[in-house]
Order: sequence, then structure tokens, then C-alpha cells
Amino acid sequence: MAVAFINKRSEEKKHFRELVLKTASDNWKYIAEKSTATVMPPLHTYIVNRVLMCDLAMSKKLSPEEVKRKLTESSEIMDIILEHSANMAKKK
Repeated sequence: MAVAFINKRSEEKKHFRELVLKTASDNWKYIAEKSTATVMPPLHTYIVNRVLMCDLAMSKKLSPEEVKRKLTESSEIMDIILEHSANMAKKK
């Protein structure tokens, strides 16, 4: 019984990772095709964003306060990642 639970949980995590990577990649490609910008954030920023948003969507504690807290936290994380990406681009 415990083995079945562990296997099920492992499959759920694998599916989640695949979903995140697929949606992030598709979103990045779509924006790259449609954007007129000369510089785009790297793919990893889209992956992190999808992880954060999927985590929010799958949260069992979905109250207005929790959504606001998670969105604020996600925005702070994305700001740090985008700042880091900009700094790395300047170094090249």
C-alpha cells in the first residue's frame, strides 16, 4: 500500500514537471515569435514563473489572502531572477 502511494506521488511530481516545462517552453516560443523586443528574458525565467503559478493554482489553501501573499512572493522572486538575467546579459 505504501509503495503504491509513493509511486503515485512520484508520477504526479513527474507529470507536474513535464507540464511546467511544456507550458513554459510554449509560452517562451510564442512570445519570441510575437514580440518586437530585441532582448527576451531567458527560458529559465518562464520555467520559474510557471512553477510558481502552478503551485498557486494547485494550492489547497486558496483564499484571497493566500493568493495575494503567493502572488507578492512570486513577483519578488521574478524580480530577482529578471535582475540577475539583466546583470548576466551586461557581462557578456
